[in-house]
Amino acid sequence: MEEGLKTAAADTAPKDGQVVTREWLDYATLRVPQMQEARMQEARKAGRDLVFVEGEQSVREVDKRSLQRPRVFYRRDPESQPLIVAKPEAKP
Repeated sequence: MEEGLKTAAADTAPKDGQVVTREWLDYATLRVPQMQEARMQEARKAGRDLVFVEGEQSVREVDKRSLQRPRVFYRRDPESQPLIVAKPEAKP
């Protein structure tokens, strides 16, 4: 979550130098599974088995395991005054 606020990674639509709630939440729903899969692969390479769902210890392939997929419920129509949650500093 911090990554989306401190960098401009969550600033997507429109890319305007500020992160509104909708962009931040959408970013998190995409990024969380990516981060979890990367951690699982790192653990596997190190000879450890990282499991997030009980009963998946027997599933050896990381890509076949369940990944966390946050769900966010909000109105899809644009707000007249969206809540700005961050203004990441632009990198030179």
